Amino acid sequence: MAVARYDGHADWYDDWRKPHVASTAREVADLLGPGEGLCLDLGCGTGLFLETLAATGRAVVGLDRSADQLRIACGRSRRILQADAAALPFRDLTFTAVAALWISTDVDDFASVLTEAARVLTPGWHEEAPWWGAFVRKRVGMSHHSLADVLNAFVRTGLAIEHVAELGDRPVPDNLAIRARKGR
Repeated sequence: MAVARYDGHADWYDDWRKPHVASTAREVADLLGPGEGLCLDLGCGTGLFLETLAATGRAVVGLDRSADQLRIACGRSRRILQADAAALPFRDLTFTAVAALWISTDVDDFASVLTEAARVLTPGWHEEAPWWGAFVRKRVGMSHHSLADVLNAFVRTGLAIEHVAELGDRPVPDNLAIRARKGR
């Protein structure tokens, strides 16, 4: 495996990132909501969010490409694995949740990473989460479709996505709008 871009920076990164974890951990946990089963922390880095993700009730597996980052993460969990996020070493439908925190700019092919995340994620009914409130989700629940599944559905049908917008100021957008056109 080639040298990962975070190799050689793990100690600095861990020290720099630690203060930011406290300010975002609650939002991350609330967004994920309570659950059970396995959760993949995809691009776990030094493992700063492993405890936050585990506090939701899930057994967390941390994965990163950087051996240097994982050197520190191993001190925070025994469930750590070095691998490429674009070629995950797991069977289909292994995880009930996948967290990919701030990695979109750290991977060369984010679409492949999302495809792999969707492959290892189990489909299912999304359990009640704190952000549901008392409206439609509280009454009728919801089916979970990963963003990768939604976007790939457009690709598979031959629709060309022209614009995507997330409306609202909540951790989960009130509306996801996708404008697409059918090709000729």
